[in-house]
Amino acid sequence: MRQPAALTKDLARGLALIRQARIPPLAFTLCLMPVMSLGVALQGLDATANLLAQGLMPLWASILWSAPPMLLGMVAPLLVPLVASLWPSSRPMAPRLWAAFLLSLALASLIKAATGRVHPEVTIPVDLYERSIQLVLFSGDVFEGWPSGHAATNGAVALTLASLAKATLTRRLALIWTLWVWAAVVLGINGQVHWLSDMLAGALLALAITFSLHPKARPE
Repeated sequence: MRQPAALTKDLARGLALIRQARIPPLAFTLCLMPVMSLGVALQGLDATANLLAQGLMPLWASILWSAPPMLLGMVAPLLVPLVASLWPSSRPMAPRLWAAFLLSLALASLIKAATGRVHPEVTIPVDLYERSIQLVLFSGDVFEGWPSGHAATNGAVALTLASLAKATLTRRLALIWTLWVWAAVVLGINGQVHWLSDMLAGALLALAITFSLHPKARPE
């Protein structure tokens, strides 16, 4: 019974940490995300990055390197705090890892539910630039669109882990994972997953959450 009790306690502490998170960095980032994304799209950087992804390598090769972070990235943000709760030596990190996961998932899902965006792989409008600048409100769902949920959740959990872990190898692996996921959502599967600004918005959210939850940002 110790493991379920430890998990429940860590989840409760994680929720308490979310209530204690610094609001100004999060509020600033939530305001910055749409401005940055619109600027990137209007400058043609989304379309340019997507063209690069399409011609970077054959589809099979693109899938080969990007499938692992795309598939594992759906469960890794949950597995990391779960393992931390169940692994005695990692338990001190578990509440903040849970907080990073829950807060990033909630914010990314709420933003996606309130926004909508044409994905790179659709064919209408035909013009790539026209597709890239179509950002609208209340026409998406919590699974697709802007910002990238993979970039937000994986980034928040991995960066939190990197900021708390004592082992150099763990910190390095967490950073490598973050960069791999961020690259995969833009360049993977020949650019059929997300626009560049989707990833940048998710990355900004992940960085803001990591900073807002860090113990040095707000004393417990």
